[in-house]
Amino acid sequence: MHQFRLLEKFNIWGMALGFSLLLPALAQSAEVSMFGPETFVRSTGSPVTVTNTFNVPLQRDGIIRIQNSLEDDPVTGQLVSSSVITLNGSNVATPNNFNQTVTFLDVPVSLIAGANTLTVEVRGKPGTGLILETFAFNEPPVAAFTLTSSTGPVPLTVAFDASASSDPDITNPATTDILTYAWDFGDGITDTGVTTSHEYTTPGTFMAKLIVSDVFGLASIAITSIEVIGTPQAGPVFFSPDPNTGPFQESVEIIMTTATPDARIHFTTDGSTPTTANSMIFTGPFTLIGTATLKAIAVKPGLLDSIVTSANYTVNVTPQVEPVTFSPIFQVFPTTMDVTLSTATPGATIHFTPDGTIPTTASPIFTVPLTLTQTTTITALAVNPGFFDSPIVSTTRTLESDLPFPIPIPPISFSAFDFVELKGRSGHESFLPIEGLPIQGTDLNVEARLHGPVDTAAFRLVTPTGVEIQSIVLSRPQGSDPLSGLYSGSVQFPNQPFQVAASGLNFDGTSYDVTFPTVFETKTVGFHNIIAPLFLEEGTSTLFADLTNHGNQGTFTVMATDNQGFISSVQPSSLTLDTGQTGQIQVELLVPLGTPEDTIVDVTLTATDTTDPEISNTADIDFLVVIFPTITPPPDITTASTGPLTPVAIGTATATDNFGIASITNDAPVGGFPVGTTEVTWTAKDIDGNNSSAIQTITITSP
Repeated sequence: MHQFRLLEKFNIWGMALGFSLLLPALAQSAEVSMFGPETFVRSTGSPVTVTNTFNVPLQRDGIIRIQNSLEDDPVTGQLVSSSVITLNGSNVATPNNFNQTVTFLDVPVSLIAGANTLTVEVRGKPGTGLILETFAFNEPPVAAFTLTSSTGPVPLTVAFDASASSDPDITNPATTDILTYAWDFGDGITDTGVTTSHEYTTPGTFMAKLIVSDVFGLASIAITSIEVIGTPQAGPVFFSPDPNTGPFQESVEIIMTTATPDARIHFTTDGSTPTTANSMIFTGPFTLIGTATLKAIAVKPGLLDSIVTSANYTVNVTPQVEPVTFSPIFQVFPTTMDVTLSTATPGATIHFTPDGTIPTTASPIFTVPLTLTQTTTITALAVNPGFFDSPIVSTTRTLESDLPFPIPIPPISFSAFDFVELKGRSGHESFLPIEGLPIQGTDLNVEARLHGPVDTAAFRLVTPTGVEIQSIVLSRPQGSDPLSGLYSGSVQFPNQPFQVAASGLNFDGTSYDVTFPTVFETKTVGFHNIIAPLFLEEGTSTLFADLTNHGNQGTFTVMATDNQGFISSVQPSSLTLDTGQTGQIQVELLVPLGTPEDTIVDVTLTATDTTDPEISNTADIDFLVVIFPTITPPPDITTASTGPLTPVAIGTATATDNFGIASITNDAPVGGFPVGTTEVTWTAKDIDGNNSSAIQTITITSP
């Protein structure tokens, strides 16, 4: 099915064959102005005679349109009482055609091909006059053409013939318009002439256009759709990390990806061009040591190989000394400050300058804290035999009295405390919140965040009344920004309610003591090993979760709720578990048809002991609803062989999506189909990048 739309003021209608469209004349009127409008005025006491010559391309009937006034709204008394108008020596209008009431007059005339002479004698009162315009009657031509093929494999040569075009003005050879033909093949190439031929060298759908014009400037256009079938190409290979972020120290882990699903990546490390015969296959992240030029291609059956992409990696096998850090981290001091320089590389020597100049190995060596009494810029370099020198770093410590205005020291606040665990695929894990509350007596990783000018921090667990239970060791993660206030570590949780407190010094040396407001209560039951889809589709989806009992034997009621009402079942609804025993639950969600894409679904799992409601725990899982496009392939085709490879016009798939279709592609072979049955996979991608596929079967029978 083809869809048509109104193009500006021109109507479009379809022809029966070849998806050919015909636009009526681009000029909508059959009256073509040949002369004028021209004003003729009697400016003296005597009649005025004016002669004009104008050219007409071909012999035509026409009219001379006369306005018997110089005004848009003629008034009696300003009209010409009489005039004589001749065309090519013959009278067009005489005094008999004029009086004080005639204001407008259309006079039929015959226009000759070539020069036409118009003479106007203006009579009447001085200051009166006429406005004349001469029109030729002309109809626009009708554009039409035929072509040898509207679809085929790339490269596709198509012959075009516009001899079916016509002109309604044809009466005899002496009055026939001379038509001109302009072609636009839809791929940026144009041509002229009644017949032409064009080769399409890339796959795609092209709109071929013919514009036919006559000598009077009227034109019409015909359009047809041409589908050039080709094999799509696999997406290029991307390298991670970006080689431009190097050089890398000691080693770098290389990851290669391509946007083409199920494509195999072939690569080389010596700069040679990879092929399927001479290269390695990427199966997962690998470690690169030394300098190498990587080149890679993506390969998938039915697709052209991707373009070759390359990346130059430089890996410094010799380690580099870790950069110098400065303590304390605050940069404004009231009267004096002791600054300590350090590096994480054991045995490294630190050279520094106190005046902002670049340090070298001849600069002073740091041995004891530097006591500052004035604003100072310290620049430092760490060196160690067998290592690359560290990056040069600097810090400026400012005496408070040198500031244009005092800087208030904000209070320290305890902004976050989270229980986290390592999650993610192997080699790419990260710390994410645990499900529910922690289990009694277990070790868990935690992350705390203090907000404000923190210099030092010590953490402890306290009762809700403030009595210390135990101290815990949390430190700033290596490489993190000291000003971020992030601390992490491992904690064994007590079997009683607790809060977390932090104390230490802020930037100006003032002590602080803050407590995170949440009271935590560890549990003896908890969810883990949650297996859930990445997103929800229309229809039924299932998630699984393990429930483990770390306390006394008990029976637990299991519930699942969500904010959209999509949960259809929870199996089982209760579990009886001994100490240390684990049971699995299954939750089904039914997403109704017509659910808007990007709907957020928040699912909460809850397990509660049937005899003690205080023994319970929860887990939260968030989903996003994704709607995949719907694609319908063309009908299956069976046809007889015409050779080793038989060209087949396979048609076009149709697809719909609530957000819009970005592309429709297929993996049909280039050059035609062999004898037998070939499955063509049609793939529709929506503007969000979601894909759906459908199969069309092409069967080539033996001749």
